[in-house]
Amino acid sequence: QAFPPYERDWAQPTLISCWLDKDPAAAFAWVRALPQGTQRKTNVREFFESLGLKNPAAALKYLAEYDASPERGRDNYASSVFKAWASTDPAAAAWPRRRCR
Repeated sequence: QAFPPYERDWAQPTLISCWLDKDPAAAFAWVRALPQGTQRKTNVREFFESLGLKNPAAALKYLAEYDASPERGRDNYASSVFKAWASTDPAAAAWPRRRCR
């Protein structure tokens, strides 16, 4: 049975977070395939934020791939990765910034 749109939109970020534990590549492919719009932005941000908490190195790998893709548009999700990473390991998350100075 299908969820009503509101419930589906509300549940998707939680499902993405859980999906990352099982198959991050499939979750990434799914969020990339979503149509442009607010819900896609929400889900892409959730992907990068959740993966930034769980596996920052993987999040940076996917971020580089996403940033190089034409569907990226004007959105930048690096802050989502580093914000999540900094909540668990502030020193490590600050390292790339210190290195760029």
